[in-house]
Amino acid sequence: MSTEKLFQVLSAFHPLPADFQEALKNELQLVTYPKGHYLVQAQSPAHHVYFLEKGFSVAYQYQRNKRVVTDFWQPGEIILAPKRFFGQLPTNEIIQVTTDSELLSISYDSVLKLFEKYPVANFLARDITADYYAKSEERIVDLHTLDAWERYEKLLKMYPGIDLLVSQELIASYLNITPQSLSRLKAEHN
Repeated sequence: MSTEKLFQVLSAFHPLPADFQEALKNELQLVTYPKGHYLVQAQSPAHHVYFLEKGFSVAYQYQRNKRVVTDFWQPGEIILAPKRFFGQLPTNEIIQVTTDSELLSISYDSVLKLFEKYPVANFLARDITADYYAKSEERIVDLHTLDAWERYEKLLKMYPGIDLLVSQELIASYLNITPQSLSRLKAEHN
């Protein structure tokens, strides 16, 4: 199991002492899941944090019988639902892989063990959570200030090739438009 990419991502948040790297490596598991596998089910806490090595993932929930997409993850990103993981609280959010995927996984109990022994683990959790919320806040502002085409272009820049990894329905939901509106926008701009 290679942890090089994960350690590069984590080092961007906070320097990683060698002893912490070794301890973290000992707590990680490499897991592979087929397309459609649920990493987190509705109404259950998140028992793991993941680092996506290969594949693609989506977060969504159902509101008024409509699927509402809230996030996407691509290789090199940490899949985390902070409230569900750190608070061990159930919510309506579902996290699912949309392609065959390879991930590094760490359990809630393992994270707690690292928190107790390594102060850097606490700093990382704080910084990763802050980054997650900053991205969420940016998306909220985008929904209010960018038109649908601008949101689509931004999505394509953030996730190159997303059209090949998820359905147009999921993309449209993330953009807060209907699939028909997305088709019209694409036809108008091509």
